[in-house]
Amino acid sequence: MRKADAQRFAQLMAVLASAFRQEADQAMLEGYSIGLGDVPIESIELAVHKAIRTCKFFPSVSELRQLAGEMPPDVRAIKAWDAFCGGVKHRGYYVSVDFDDPVINATVRNLGGWMPLLDRIEEEGDVWVRKEFERIYAAMLSGGVSASEAGPLLGFHEQSNRQNGYTEAIKKPTKVITGLPPHRAGVLAAPMPANETKVLPSDTKLLEGIGRPIERP
Repeated sequence: MRKADAQRFAQLMAVLASAFRQEADQAMLEGYSIGLGDVPIESIELAVHKAIRTCKFFPSVSELRQLAGEMPPDVRAIKAWDAFCGGVKHRGYYVSVDFDDPVINATVRNLGGWMPLLDRIEEEGDVWVRKEFERIYAAMLSGGVSASEAGPLLGFHEQSNRQNGYTEAIKKPTKVITGLPPHRAGVLAAPMPANETKVLPSDTKLLEGIGRPIERP
């Protein structure tokens, strides 16, 4: 936490303690600082304002985190599935996509990739795929994902252009806005550069048979 943020945090904790007639001693401040150290100061301020208006008792760290917009992994996984379905509906099989929640990218990649997963849903339906998606998403949310896992997802047009050597025709992945709150610090590794277009190692199996024309099954 930056020095300016630490000062603001101490002020917010003092205001919160005063509102609930609690003593804001050093031990309490340090404990809440540890518990909220990965939450942006703007989110902490929002949580404090909500707590003063809605809580009957002095809120715990976990309560403040929820008031700051953090969701339990299982709840966020449900919303992530809805966001994924929205991306499928509006972007489809042919476009390379990059969800603004990179854990969705990592989850889809773990399930085989953008195109294979959409093919699987078309063949099997989405009931069991949804269960797998939510389970894997929650696990990755807890364990963290690497930049490679979280990279953009390969669509049919990019796959075809790469296989046939039309690299000049390759477009940047389409960003999919999910509306989900930002992740806590530590969930994501360093992000991929915004102009990154190379194929990730985990996607190379989708590019087997370079030079051959391809068709969607």
